[in-house]
Amino acid sequence: MAKSLAVTVEWGTSPEESLVVHSVEELDALLDQLDSLGRATEPFLTTIMDSEGRTLTIGLGGAESVAQFCDDADDGLSYASVPDPDRKGPALVFALEGMPNEMLAELATPNEATRDAARHFFAHGQRCPALRWESS
Repeated sequence: MAKSLAVTVEWGTSPEESLVVHSVEELDALLDQLDSLGRATEPFLTTIMDSEGRTLTIGLGGAESVAQFCDDADDGLSYASVPDPDRKGPALVFALEGMPNEMLAELATPNEATRDAARHFFAHGQRCPALRWESS
């Protein structure tokens, strides 16, 4: 698969909450800023979209994250990262467009693994093979 030349990162509903990034370094810097924002306010979901319409949605600002991949370009399938399918516990909460969304505890993904997934998505437009994914 061809390498992405740019991705669009969206973290809200206004045009000011969307930015096109052209390198993995720009992506990392923006995700660092957004993670700091989420830690200062409330954890929230951020969507990264490539030019083919594929998306990776990740949680930022929490002690742990989540990751969901959607391949709108081909088959419309979506996949969630499920590192520990047997994990029990309280739901993770991430805001999406200002509304809280509860995520199952089994979806909790280490922040660094989610960041690696974002870098892989930027470079390849695919799910990161280092994570365990289930269709959702």
